[in-house]
Amino acid sequence: MIADNNQHAIVCVSYGNYHVFACTIANAKAILESHQSTLDPEALTLADELAELKKMPVDVVNTRLLASVLTELTTVEPGQPAPQLQRLLYGYAPSAKSGLPDTRPEVLVTPQLRDEVVLWAFRASVPATDFSSLQYKFQKLAPHESLSFLASAVKRADGRALRYIRADTLDTATELNVLRYGTWREDAKEHNVVQRYLTFVHDNLVDKSDTKYELAELQEHFS
Repeated sequence: MIADNNQHAIVCVSYGNYHVFACTIANAKAILESHQSTLDPEALTLADELAELKKMPVDVVNTRLLASVLTELTTVEPGQPAPQLQRLLYGYAPSAKSGLPDTRPEVLVTPQLRDEVVLWAFRASVPATDFSSLQYKFQKLAPHESLSFLASAVKRADGRALRYIRADTLDTATELNVLRYGTWREDAKEHNVVQRYLTFVHDNLVDKSDTKYELAELQEHFS
């Protein structure tokens, strides 16, 4: 990493008081840790699980992905590929950089799957035209009780109740672990990484409080 060498400073404004800290990863981590307890408990629990397991817990369903699957099954013509459902059932394809082949089975939209979703939406009294609006409601709606393609998720959960985790919660947990445990490229500039910490803290931990953190570039003299 390219050290900042006092080119920037972290400025904290809290209840009318100003505090200035050196722009270092250590200080950024300390700020993160000092506010971590205010994070959404669901995101914090998921982050700890992800850190321990090194993979997604088997009982978690990503609500954004599920909403995309439901949209896919009701808008794509039968017989066409269903990449969102494929991702839900078998995970993501290997990255291009890995050079590994995609060995996941092909998944197609079928009339049966489409009818299942339409019937479920009717019985649940939810709009079959805007599944993205259901991301906060899936836990209560329990679609796995009616949709056959979620049977594999139930099986993976191995007796545990499925948890429908909102995409923003998953994103928060993932980013928290990057900041807590991640390593940075040699050509990464320290002040850019520090800004990533401060953005996370601002967006997720202290956004509604009277404490604000900003990154300021230091000047040798006034122009």
